[in-house]
Amino acid sequence: MGPCRVNPNIDTLQVDPASGDSHYHAVQVGLTKRLSHGLQLQSWFTYGKSIDTTGDAQGGDEGGQNASAGQDALHQKTQRGPSNFDVTKNWRVNGIYNLPNFVSSRGALEKIANGWWLSGILSVQSGYPFDVRYSGNRSNDGLFGSGQDSLSLAPGRTPYSITNGVSSGCGTGATRANGGTAIAAGTPLGTPTLWFDPCGFIVQPTGFLGNQGRNDLRGPGFFTVNLSIVKDTRIAALGEAGKIQFRVETFNLLNRANFATPMGTGYSSSGGNPSGPAGVLTSTSSTSRQIQFGLKLMF
Repeated sequence: MGPCRVNPNIDTLQVDPASGDSHYHAVQVGLTKRLSHGLQLQSWFTYGKSIDTTGDAQGGDEGGQNASAGQDALHQKTQRGPSNFDVTKNWRVNGIYNLPNFVSSRGALEKIANGWWLSGILSVQSGYPFDVRYSGNRSNDGLFGSGQDSLSLAPGRTPYSITNGVSSGCGTGATRANGGTAIAAGTPLGTPTLWFDPCGFIVQPTGFLGNQGRNDLRGPGFFTVNLSIVKDTRIAALGEAGKIQFRVETFNLLNRANFATPMGTGYSSSGGNPSGPAGVLTSTSSTSRQIQFGLKLMF
């Protein structure tokens, strides 16, 4: 059975419609502590949802996220789901703390012990949405090329059970733990080695689209702490405001591995062995711990 075309006389036709709709709702809570006793704090938390009927027009529009475009151009509303850039929970805290002066007298000791302050940023957010796509054009619709047809959820499986709990197991031969591709039943999900369960999907019949909803799975969250330690030393020769500032800036202080959203295109169990990288987190969305030093002359 070849591709099903509305007009078989047309070979390839690219259509870029200016259509679609999106909705965003959120609750935002902010807390600010103005500078007093050397301490200044600001915190913002957003709980929201961005929903639309299609993804980006160009791959770069999603800011590097796992872009998921609609698979049925003739029935766009069936692709309504979380936006590719949707973040349900987003929390940011930043603060500055000026340490008290440890020495009251002037002199060499005062220049060493006084003038220290700290600043930091805490970032916490939930993961980006994604879905799992078949590696070929199973529906024969001829749209978008390969890797855009959704799979169907296996009977009894839900989007929640695909990323939580344990795998139902699938494949034959050696398991991944033994160098093969099969996944053993009971393998924990939501881990870097198996974030989602490839065994929770089945391949739809030829000529049909799968029943998995667009962007109905969630990738890993994000957590990082950036901290700066700063020392200001007054230099009278540079004027009233003259000073030398020494900075130690640390990014991802806790050296946490923030994994990127898993790629969801090309994964299929097909009733047999799942593809090797299916469900595996292979990249990070932030760097490892980075430390840099800076020296600034101010006057």
